[in-house]
Amino acid sequence: EVSRLRPDRFRIDPSARPDVMAWRAARERGDGELAGAIADEMFDRSNSHGENISILDRGTYTVTRTTYSQQKAKEYREVIFAQLSREETFALKCTDGKFNTAYRGTIRAQDRQSFGKWPRPDNALGQGL
Repeated sequence: EVSRLRPDRFRIDPSARPDVMAWRAARERGDGELAGAIADEMFDRSNSHGENISILDRGTYTVTRTTYSQQKAKEYREVIFAQLSREETFALKCTDGKFNTAYRGTIRAQDRQSFGKWPRPDNALGQGL
């Protein structure tokens, strides 16, 4: 009965990540402290993923283990960003905590701009765009 009245409540997205869904929900409720804590957990998970992969791939990489681990952690975060809209990606990178520290001062494309046409910021915070 309820599923016919509110089909949106029973929509399932198998590609949705629980951590991203929790971060979105906290952000929509305006709970910045919880959103920051969830974002920090996501960042820590990406780092531990990088560590685990570097251990499993021992001997197959041509850079130091630390560099390889950091590369894999960054790839993990790129998978997270792929799940988000451009505005959500920017909001996650600006969330107080580890994401903000790691991505402070990065330039992002505005809507309908190609990679080569990104505006140059006047300062490191990207202001003046």
